[in-house]
Amino acid sequence: MSNSRRLYASTVKEKEPCQGQYQLFLKYCGDNGYITITDRWCRSHASEFDWEWAKLLLSESARESYDAVAAWTIGGGQRGREQSCQ
Repeated sequence: MSNSRRLYASTVKEKEPCQGQYQLFLKYCGDNGYITITDRWCRSHASEFDWEWAKLLLSESARESYDAVAAWTIGGGQRGREQSCQ
């Protein structure tokens, strides 16, 4: 069973992302103003987003789960905020 969640542009904006990341998010939202986030969607777009910043959108328990698997799932392919926001 796959977990999914709607992530709204307004929620992302409240967390003060850098402009480049916010514009990238909006690109995928389309007219409905949200993205349905799934495991598959995240894997498909892993190289595009700053996932270290994006984990601020998660609950504390979800961040702990993310941290537990991020090292081997994303590993060295993860871009830092400095790179993705320039």
